[in-house]
Amino acid sequence: NTPLRVYKEAERRGDTGTMERAMGYVSELTKKAGEYQEVADDGLREDAKEAKEKEKLALGFYNDTYLTDQNACTSPRLVCWMGEPEEISQAKEIFWEKLWRLVEEKYVFQPVQFVDKLANSCLAAVQIEGIHMTPMKDNRIVRIELEEITPLIQEYRGDSGGFYEYELKDVMELEPICNGKLQTVAVLGDSKRILPLVSSGVKGIDRVVRIGSTMEFGFAWDGYDLRERLTRKIKRV
Repeated sequence: NTPLRVYKEAERRGDTGTMERAMGYVSELTKKAGEYQEVADDGLREDAKEAKEKEKLALGFYNDTYLTDQNACTSPRLVCWMGEPEEISQAKEIFWEKLWRLVEEKYVFQPVQFVDKLANSCLAAVQIEGIHMTPMKDNRIVRIELEEITPLIQEYRGDSGGFYEYELKDVMELEPICNGKLQTVAVLGDSKRILPLVSSGVKGIDRVVRIGSTMEFGFAWDGYDLRERLTRKIKRV
């Protein structure tokens, strides 16, 4: 029997004690329901906030890449993942799906771009050992998974949405590509994780920025102070 039914039966009998206990149960259930609702509302707010952050990340990456047809010196070409295998798998699925939707909605492809990406993928498959393509809905996004980091990916780099992917266990694994061709590293999360690589004395890496900010211009560029490089001092006696 529910507390309200017990209350009604006790009321017919004139049993005030049972009536009071039943109302106490109702009050307690109402309080618990309110607490559960509050927890549910908090959860929904967190879910909405997390979903918004994921959308923001995908848009930032889209802007870094597709606004310049992936031809800028700052354009992302290698996507590295860090974490537990299950977490990485889930993150990949969410990220690439959200990015694909943005590309489908916003980016206008020319036929030659589709052909060029296919040709670059074939050349990479011939020259780089142990790579394989990750299936996507179409080749608006081309994903090439690596078994190891190799400088060859800097020779066979596509544009308009062609990416190499690697599951990184240690940032020092990136050392083979930290040459003069590597200018910008874009990160999500704690940028301090890249410090061991930067401080190791590698030739490459002039900038470490947040995803979505790769094209933000500053007076420090390619490792040089542009104010000092583009100005001169005139000495007056």
